[in-house]
Amino acid sequence: MWRSGWITWASSPVCVAKSGWRSGLTSRIPKSLVKPQGQFTHRLSVPKNALAHAIKNLHRRICHPDPFYRDLHDNEKFVRISAMEQKANAAERIIRRFGGQSALAALLGKRQSTIEHWARTGRVPAQWQMPLMSLGRQRGVVLEARDFVELKPNPIQPAEGRLGILLVGLGAVASTFISGVEHARRGSGRPVGSLTQMGAIRLGKRTENHSPLIREFVPLANLDDIVFGAWDPFPDNAYEAAVKCGVLDRHEHIEPIADFLKSIKPMPAAFDQYYVKRLNAPNVKRGAKMELTEQIRADIRTFKSANNCDRLVMVWCASTEIYIEEGPSHLNLESFEAALDANDETIAPSMLYAYAALMEGIPFANGSPNLTADIPALVKLAIDQGVPICGKDFKTGQTLIKTVLAPMLKARMLGLNGWYSTNILGNRDGEVLDDPESFKTKEESKLGVLEHILQPQLYPELYSDVYHKVRINYYPPRGDNKEGWDNIDIFGWLGYPMQVKIDFLCRDSILAAPLLLDLALFLDLAKRAGMKGIQEWLSFYFKSPQHAATVYPEHDFFIQQTKLKNTLRWMMGEEQITHLGLEYYQDYQED
Repeated sequence: MWRSGWITWASSPVCVAKSGWRSGLTSRIPKSLVKPQGQFTHRLSVPKNALAHAIKNLHRRICHPDPFYRDLHDNEKFVRISAMEQKANAAERIIRRFGGQSALAALLGKRQSTIEHWARTGRVPAQWQMPLMSLGRQRGVVLEARDFVELKPNPIQPAEGRLGILLVGLGAVASTFISGVEHARRGSGRPVGSLTQMGAIRLGKRTENHSPLIREFVPLANLDDIVFGAWDPFPDNAYEAAVKCGVLDRHEHIEPIADFLKSIKPMPAAFDQYYVKRLNAPNVKRGAKMELTEQIRADIRTFKSANNCDRLVMVWCASTEIYIEEGPSHLNLESFEAALDANDETIAPSMLYAYAALMEGIPFANGSPNLTADIPALVKLAIDQGVPICGKDFKTGQTLIKTVLAPMLKARMLGLNGWYSTNILGNRDGEVLDDPESFKTKEESKLGVLEHILQPQLYPELYSDVYHKVRINYYPPRGDNKEGWDNIDIFGWLGYPMQVKIDFLCRDSILAAPLLLDLALFLDLAKRAGMKGIQEWLSFYFKSPQHAATVYPEHDFFIQQTKLKNTLRWMMGEEQITHLGLEYYQDYQED
């Protein structure tokens, strides 16, 4: 059967609200949609059972872009809202759904001044988001997690001028990264492994076949505009470091760019052997911790001026420090700065760099498992300074494999009895991790992955009694060519046991180098887009992702990838991709 009729659309935006509308596809058209209120009138001639679906899609495509649009669920209908609602910030929109500031304050038992602060700042604190969603369900107010986020991203400033990438550490990873970028610029090498340089991103529907390269979709800094600086406790320049580390072929990838590498000389580092016991280094700064911080800040300003940089990014790619737990000195900026003044042992060198970067307004990424910027004091400072931060611990080898395989096991509901992992490596990283105190920091980073992915609290029969063991052994003959062995004991139908065995012979710095490039470019993009604080969308690159205190970290590699690409789509005003795909099959539905 076919049904025809004239539909007149309202020209103002619409949003979704709870209603008694009985059915999603076969119910009547809401009266608010058929009143002659707007300028767009269209003739419909569609199958009866597709009429409502056509209405929703026509409204979406004909009217101007609506940030409140989403597909209707059962018991929902369109409700018109004013243009003023569209201009409100996220907090104001939520407050209005509960009847205004005084009404919401009464419902929550809070002072109205608190709700006024939310409206003024445009942000509902994370600890109140779940209670508000629960209250909304009780009162018939539709609230989703995305309602707490500004629907329209900030304008992105252009990537004009030079971008300085400051590296803390000029060892195997940093020298490999710098060499690779230079070869890519000269056309003598390809940046394989870099999402920003080689990855594409799908836009729109699959039928549109529109997948531009990421570097052509978002305004990233050009490789030719990058300049490098570094600190290192050893005095070797980038050329000497690359030769000693032995990652790259000397004749093919080092000597052709020798002059360039020799020009990158490390500044003296803020280094203390108490935190990295296996290294005894000569190229170090002297002074108390607050003095060291000021010296780092002076280095930053000098480098920026000398190299005519318009913007800077800092990445920690130095050694793993001893294990430090969050304590009183990390809770707020006042206690942190007091601990700096007091030379407190709970303030590690990596924290000096993070603090200096944030005070200078520079994005900071932590490629090690150190606590560093993952403390309340520095997270708050990053927000106050309008600076994006991310970490921790580059995800390159064995943990990369775990975050791919573990989601497969859970997706297929296959049980796990044990996962034994061991590594051998012989670079400076392996030497540092041969110290038990530094190894504990790395172990904590590696062990949390399986628990968060497998969620034993939800699936106790499958994952409540998993034996997970991680070992790292220093073996000098292997150099930078790390080898990871995994023995995985799983069980399936009726409890029958099976095994998976993996021997991953990888090159640690070859896998880490493209991560440095992506993180530097994405952090610079985030800063130009007005994003600040923890950038969880970059968890794709880390073993132990920094995250909000109110949520658990997301380790699933494929969820991380979706989060990253959807964030890029959001930044550019493109529609998010959910992979639902029902729209491709509407033509196959029967009348």
